[in-house]
Amino acid sequence: MKRFKQVYINEGHIVDAILKINDRLTKAIIAGLDVSHILEIVSFPRDMIVSLRDYFIFTIPTSVITFRKAKLSDAPSLKIFVEKEFGNGWLDLIENGFSQEGIPIFIAQDEQEILGFACFDVVRRKKGLFGPMGTSLSNRTQGIGYTLHTEIHFTVF
Repeated sequence: MKRFKQVYINEGHIVDAILKINDRLTKAIIAGLDVSHILEIVSFPRDMIVSLRDYFIFTIPTSVITFRKAKLSDAPSLKIFVEKEFGNGWLDLIENGFSQEGIPIFIAQDEQEILGFACFDVVRRKKGLFGPMGTSLSNRTQGIGYTLHTEIHFTVF
C-alpha cells in the first residue's frame, strides 16, 4: 500500500501477507501452489466489464473539478503528477497512451492542477484493460477516482 500510496486494502495485499507468513503449515500449503501464477492473477490489470447496477454516484464536493479526456499537451504535466504521486512505474504506460491516436487517458483537474487520472488500453496495448488510475493522496476518498472510472466506461461503451 505504501509503494503506490494506496488508501484501501485489496486482494494483492492479502495474498502478499499470506505469502509472508512464516509458519510450518502455511509454508506446506504454499509449497504445493504455483505462487507465480497466483501473483500474476492478483497483479494483472482488470478488464473493463463492470456492472454499473449497484454503483453509488458520488457528489464531488467542489464544482471547479473538471473531468476530461487528456490532450497531447497534458503529457508533461501528467507525467510529473504520476511520478510525484506514484513513482515511475507507470510512466511507460502513460507514454504508451499518449502515443495512441485517440488518447485513452482521462484526467481530473482543479483549475490547472491535476488531481487524478485513469487510462484504458495502455497495458501492452491490449483492448479492454482498465488502468492504471490514481488520485493524488490529498484528494482520495472524495469520488474523483470513481468519476474518472465512470467517465471511461460511459465514453468507451
